[in-house]
Amino acid sequence: MSQIEMSIERFFAKNPDVHEARNKGLVNRRSLACYIAAEEKIPVNKLGAIIMALRRYPVEKDKQKNFKKFFKGMRTSAKDNICVIGLKNSDAVIEKIARLVRSLNHGPNETFKIVQGALSIKIFLDNLRLKQAKEYFQPGEIIEVYENTGEINITMPHEAIKTYGLISYITSRLAISKINILEILTSTPELLIYVHHSDLLRAYEAIKNM
Repeated sequence: MSQIEMSIERFFAKNPDVHEARNKGLVNRRSLACYIAAEEKIPVNKLGAIIMALRRYPVEKDKQKNFKKFFKGMRTSAKDNICVIGLKNSDAVIEKIARLVRSLNHGPNETFKIVQGALSIKIFLDNLRLKQAKEYFQPGEIIEVYENTGEINITMPHEAIKTYGLISYITSRLAISKINILEILTSTPELLIYVHHSDLLRAYEAIKNM
């Protein structure tokens, strides 16, 4: 792959909205080449090479049409008043989390999830439980806290997990709508997306309208 082709790949990765418009034939090739040259800092004398590379660049089928069968069978729900606690990953913190789990006695409709990464552990729970949960940890063990977070639960047909690009398509819809994703979790066939509560309704509508 040439440097020009790599620059085009990088540009489309950063601009999924432009990529989709180009796939639909809505973008003038020369105008797009000029824009890519400016964004990727490619010399103007390479403009012809960019145009030629764009002419050869494959046009993907409309992803929305490809994913339509999944969107029709998709169930989406939203919930607000959730908080996310980021903790340092240590044996002491894990032991405290175990005690917290035993004390919460949470019901089936309450939010409580634990995700362990290499550097941190995240706890997802209802805002009403935040004060109780924080009492188990020292201030130095708490990395960050996201309050007033909203959760979007997307349940897809099981065969969706074998479909290339579906999750990236969903997240790109939110990016185009200028919605910042705070956290994202998967538990097949569910996809859980967490956003600030002020973005929850817009995010929900963006996904429902796909």
